[in-house]
Amino acid sequence: MEYRNGIGGTIIAILFSYYIIEKLVSKWHMGQESRKHGCQSPPKYPNKDPILGLDLFIDNFRQMIKSNLLNTWVNRFQTYGNTFSAKVQTTHSICTVDPRNLQTVHALNFTHYGIQPLRQPPTLPFLGEGVFTTDCSFWEHSRALIRPTFTKSNVANLPAFESHFQKFLALVPTDGTKVNLKPPLNKLIFDTSTEFLFGESMNTLSPDTPFQTEECLATFDYAIRGMIIRPQLGTGHESSAITIGNAIFNLCRNPEMWKKFRSEILSEGDKPFTFEPLKNLHYLQYVIKETLRLHPFVPTGTRIALQDTILPTGCGPEGTSPIFVRKGQIVFASFHALHMLAPCFQPDLNIFRLKRWETVRLGWNYLPFIGGPRMCPGQNLALTETACVLARMAQEWRGMNCKDEVREWVELTTGVASSENGVKVGVVV
Repeated sequence: MEYRNGIGGTIIAILFSYYIIEKLVSKWHMGQESRKHGCQSPPKYPNKDPILGLDLFIDNFRQMIKSNLLNTWVNRFQTYGNTFSAKVQTTHSICTVDPRNLQTVHALNFTHYGIQPLRQPPTLPFLGEGVFTTDCSFWEHSRALIRPTFTKSNVANLPAFESHFQKFLALVPTDGTKVNLKPPLNKLIFDTSTEFLFGESMNTLSPDTPFQTEECLATFDYAIRGMIIRPQLGTGHESSAITIGNAIFNLCRNPEMWKKFRSEILSEGDKPFTFEPLKNLHYLQYVIKETLRLHPFVPTGTRIALQDTILPTGCGPEGTSPIFVRKGQIVFASFHALHMLAPCFQPDLNIFRLKRWETVRLGWNYLPFIGGPRMCPGQNLALTETACVLARMAQEWRGMNCKDEVREWVELTTGVASSENGVKVGVVV
């Protein structure tokens, strides 16, 4: 027995020694690489729990319950800088809204970062291996397979859009009665998206829709709620519905903007809208861009380093020194905070102001669809659906009155960010 205990103790001692040596070697290598590239340590978030980082995780959950998570991240970046490190659930994460860092992660060195270690374990039974759960060559193959679906020629001709829109109109009272547009908008975009993707619509807007279809839609929504993949799945469905709803939310609170927007649409006459004409309607595009600036439907993004790599800026006294990112480290970005803090959008960052788009120059300070090779594949579909629905609304409705008891936009964050109170308006024709 003593012999066995001695062997067991020896094995434990060897494993512990190996762990310590591996950590020391890793730290030495990290120090060597950091000095080689002139890297320094970024500012640190003052974790109350420096070991597990549960305090930040719990605070995020509390702020989400209070509908204040997005603004909380804005305040954190204002307090600790555009780039800082934080301990979250045992992991030292780098949090950044610096455009240079975001460009490096998502474009310049995008092969250094991935999503598979984060997304695949919880979603493999549901999604398998595909464009939203893999990296490297498997991702390239999956991306190549779906790319033809979202070509400009396909997106420019939304099948049977008008028939679905007419069903949507039938659900909206036009005598000024209060109606929440959020549920019918979700159904409208779900119907057009399923017809575009599968050649057959779910027809959730039809009054004779089978109960099983409604139940399927509700069950699907519940099943993916809170999953890390939901923001990407929502691109073809939720993104358009949320963006349209947020645009209406702001336009109904700014009657003069609605009048100017409607005037631009009516000047085009009764001709059917297609991809190119919609792109050339400047005020319409301003409405969409400003809506996505204030309310990006995917407000945050996370990547994991697949190898030791470097972020170009965020450290040192001036905040301009590079950062060493070790393999397995997480880089977190808040796109909402990026839009709220970008100098090009100042000084009235929290105001829905369309004139800013007459002069603003965009770059990596505006990322409603992220950017780089992993840019949302359904971007053109989402923007075309959004523009088409808003334009048809302007043709049909003379005015919209805000019927919401709460004037401010209140966040509902469930992977994507939408209006918790819906879109309550009174429509007049």
